[in-house]
This record gives sequence, C-alpha cells and structure tokens, in this order.
Amino acid sequence: MISFQNVTWSYQEGGKSKSLDSIHLEVKDGECILLCGKSGCGKTTMTRLLGGLIPNFYEGNLQGAVLLDGRNLCDLPMYEISKQVGSVFQNPRTQFYTVNTTSEIAFGCENLGMEPEMETPPRSAQRQDDSPMQNRYAMGESIAARVRQTARDLEIESLLDRNIFHLSGGEKQIIALASIYAMSPQVYVLDEPSSNLDVQAIEKLRKILTLLKQQGKTIIIAEHRTWYLKNLVDRAVYMENGKIIREYTMAELAQFTIEEQFQSGIRTVDLLSYPITPCTAAPSNHTIKLQDIHCFYGKTEALSVPELSINSGQITAIIGNNGAGKSTFVSCMLSFGELFGAVFSKLFSADFTYKKPDGHNITCRFCEFREYVWKQCKTARDYGQAV
Repeated sequence: MISFQNVTWSYQEGGKSKSLDSIHLEVKDGECILLCGKSGCGKTTMTRLLGGLIPNFYEGNLQGAVLLDGRNLCDLPMYEISKQVGSVFQNPRTQFYTVNTTSEIAFGCENLGMEPEMETPPRSAQRQDDSPMQNRYAMGESIAARVRQTARDLEIESLLDRNIFHLSGGEKQIIALASIYAMSPQVYVLDEPSSNLDVQAIEKLRKILTLLKQQGKTIIIAEHRTWYLKNLVDRAVYMENGKIIREYTMAELAQFTIEEQFQSGIRTVDLLSYPITPCTAAPSNHTIKLQDIHCFYGKTEALSVPELSINSGQITAIIGNNGAGKSTFVSCMLSFGELFGAVFSKLFSADFTYKKPDGHNITCRFCEFREYVWKQCKTARDYGQAV
C-alpha cells in the first residue's frame, strides 16, 4: 500500500511556493489512481515522489512521509525503489540509456543483476497460448526471456532491435513503458503517458494498462486525457495549487459540463460529446509552397512531399499514425532534421509569397530554410505584418 502522510514539498529550500501542500492519500494494492487537474497543480511532483526522484534528484524542502508497504521511500536507496516502483516520464527521451530498443528494454533487468540467458526451457514452458499472467518461466530471472515476454505481451515485436532515434514519439513512449514492464515492479507511475500518442497508440496503451490491472499491479497516472481511462480508473484525485481538493469517480467526471472541464483542466471522458465550433478562415495573404521534399534516416525514406501549399489565415493539421512522418515533416519545415540524423535528398526549398500593404506580392525562394527564415520573417515584419 502507498501512503502520503501530510506531505509538503517546495522545490527550493525555504521557498514560499509549495508544489505540494499537506497531501494525505492512501492507495491500496491493485488500485488504478488518476491524478488530474490543471498544469502546475502538483501531479508531476507526486509522481516524482513515488519514483524516488524527490528528494534524490530534485533539491528542496520535504515535510511528511511517503510510505510504500510501511517503509519511508526517502529512507530507501534508488536501487531498492526501482525494484518496486517503475516510472514512465512524460518525455520518454529523458529516461533512455541506450540507442537500441532491445537493449533499452533489457537495461533495467541488467541493473537488477539478472542472468542474461537461461538454458532452453522444457517444451511445456514454451507454449504459445500461455497468458501473460501464467507464463512464469518467461517472466523469470532471465533477461532474454523477459525481453521476449515483454515484446509478446505488449505486442511490440516489430519495435525490437530498432534505433531509438528513428522511432516516432509514440513508439518511444511504448518502449519506455516496455523497459519498465520487463522489470515487473508492483507499482507503475506514469506521467501523462498519452501526450505523444495517436488514437491507435492510445488504444495499445489502454490494453497494456488493462493487462497490468489484471496482474494486480498498482497504477498511478498523472493525466489530462481521461477518455481512454474511463473503464480502468478506480478513483480520480483532483488537485489544485498543490492540494488534493476532492476525489471523483469516472462516472462523476463524465457528468462535467464544458464550463466545469475548462475550470478544472479535466478533459472530457466522452470524446463524442465534445462540441466543435466552426470558424471562418481569414483571407490568405501569403503562402508557403513545398516541392520535392524527401528525407531519409539511413536508407529508409521517412518523408516524401512532392508538392504542398500552406496558406496563411488557416490552421493546417498534419495528421497520421505514430511513425507516419509528422514530426519529420515539421523538422524539415524548420530544417532541424540534420540534428537528428536525417539526410535530405534535395536541398530544402520553399516559395514564400507575401502580399505587401500596397497590394503587390513578394515571392521569396527559401534555400537552407534554417539560415534564411529569420531574414524573411524580418522582411515581412518590416512591412508591418506578422508572418
């Protein structure tokens, strides 16, 4: 069981601003708890306390105690905490230690001192119909066995032995969760795990959380999105200014009006019920045109844009599944791709057409967009208009 006993935390020693203020919370074994509220309310700080990052990595003033099965987490070394509590950060890139997905999944097990490989198990232990909860051999003390079982349970065989830097944001999040799953802790702490995921990846995440709950794991999730958790969460803990205001059931959250959702920072539990207000685009006075844009990671083509025009006065949505190339597209627009190992088959170019106040058009050719973008933005600014 997890127990927050009158916990108060300030990130600066003697600081007046309290990130957590007199927190009392009991979490039973096997419960799934949602921490919700507006950004800055203290959700992430709660996850850092549970994972041992506070006070081991963040300096500040801590009062009260966080107990795990009766033991104060502040009195435990990090290696002891990591055996029982696994954390998945909002930005998975900040918790990777290797550049290969299989190595990353195995990394935590290696640090727990497990054997790399065990002798071949008996045929009865290799049954393919074993459930994730029944296959005790696969989740035993062999690192290789745990990696294999993790890939099978989470259905991520296609992500094994991949370069992490070539994964999409959503795929990185799944690998981060897989690296924790392989260690098989009793408590899972996730900080906005759906923030980089598309609908399909969120559904995969929901299945993983369902599996964890079936295994009797305790799950703490700090999250804004609630719709994918409506059948998983036992209690929703609402926070404001570092304090727990009250607890809700998911059924109660589903009854929130639009105004209550905006005021609380809790998003809708039912996506289909959310109203969409149409708006009219303003007249376009400049256009970005892309032509023959190609981007490669190694020999793999990650992006191909034969031709595209983007007009001002409009909101242009770049949509697609995780790994479709959305982030690569934006990186190419900003010419940041080279920083992440991307190679452009053609020099990035774009025509930027800007209408002056006197009605005349200016067309600028962008080559090496990164170097020229500020110059062209300054040119537009000099004409008295924001780009």
